[in-house]
Amino acid sequence: MAGKTGTILPDCAIHLYFKNKDHQHKSINEYENTLVNGMLTVSLHHLGALGTFSPSLCRAACFGSAELPGLWFSRQIGLVCKSGFWATFLNFRGAKKIKSGWCPGCHVNTAGKRVEVDTKIYLPRLITTIRTWRTLRHKGGQRKKESRRERERERERERERERKRERNHNVIRSHQMTKNIKEERREFRRDKKDSCNWTCMIFTIQWPGSFCLSLENRNICRIPENIHNWTIHGLWPIRTYGCCFCWPVFQSHLQDLEPELSQLWPSLIKSKSNFSFWKDEWFKHGTCAACVESMGSPAHYFRTSLKLRTLFDVDNALANTGIKPSCNISYKHEEIHAALGPFLGNNYVVQCVKDEKEREVWVQLKIYISKNITLGCQKEETLKFSRASNTSLGHPCPKNTTIFYFPLDREHPKQPCP
Repeated sequence: MAGKTGTILPDCAIHLYFKNKDHQHKSINEYENTLVNGMLTVSLHHLGALGTFSPSLCRAACFGSAELPGLWFSRQIGLVCKSGFWATFLNFRGAKKIKSGWCPGCHVNTAGKRVEVDTKIYLPRLITTIRTWRTLRHKGGQRKKESRRERERERERERERERKRERNHNVIRSHQMTKNIKEERREFRRDKKDSCNWTCMIFTIQWPGSFCLSLENRNICRIPENIHNWTIHGLWPIRTYGCCFCWPVFQSHLQDLEPELSQLWPSLIKSKSNFSFWKDEWFKHGTCAACVESMGSPAHYFRTSLKLRTLFDVDNALANTGIKPSCNISYKHEEIHAALGPFLGNNYVVQCVKDEKEREVWVQLKIYISKNITLGCQKEETLKFSRASNTSLGHPCPKNTTIFYFPLDREHPKQPCP
């Protein structure tokens, strides 16, 4: 191995990079003539080839490099000067200067004479420096790794604390949800108990000839061609409303009853189909009436209503007593009672609406029956019924005035008797 010392160093190189005081680079080709301003690169295997050099200004940066498979990795190691050793241990990538400074102990040779540099003195220092640098680098790497591990452990501890907080929150939330479910179940049982805590129902039928007069917007009403008699408005348990909107009704449930329902329980609103009308009545009232076995399903509820409509044959009762629809003839309350009293007793309310001429026009008849589908209710329920009688179409017809019973007018349902 060539070189004055014959010392073989690790597989790396040292670069001595000098500038003159104007910071102008000098190429290695000028080495033979002006070592002062030259740039010299040698392998540490041939460090003796440095020979002698005489720097004028020792402002410099020295760095070594090692060629690894697939990667050019550079590291700064140090600079040898005549009377001292200056080194830094900074890592960097690429062949660029990262630190420069004044080299301690360097001399300015104004005469331009060469100054001998004893490599036997400075080479061991350089070797020691490289080894120390490697040791420090290894320890620094270990410290960095340990620091990264500690940061990762801290992050994991924080994640575990977060998971613990989330578990605690879920436990609290689950407990609260369980508590809410129990409360909802108790509330549902109370509601179910209340929804079945009724003893009286109202069976309501309406007269299509004056139905439009009860609406704010009379343009939305209609009288179907097949309708000639009183129609069902609903069967309503008193003191309950909309007990279970989650109990659906489908057209298939009413398929067998549909012809009779279309005749006796039609929709008198243009925008609402017959089935939509029936579905609304089921949700609002039928689900509450379902507490009774005879009305415990949509089909049973509507079938019971149809039976009541057949039982209370108001059309024939009125016709048999001479009460017929007319725009010119009005009837006293006593006359109507004479027609209805024989089969209804006092268990009904006649409801009226006022037209443009302030006439009291019969629009609806409410019949109250007991929970076991018999006519009549308890006295206390009768009082509640009388208050509830104002909640739907019209108002109770005054007993001190006569009542008009308008005929059907399909062409002008909103003004049958102008």
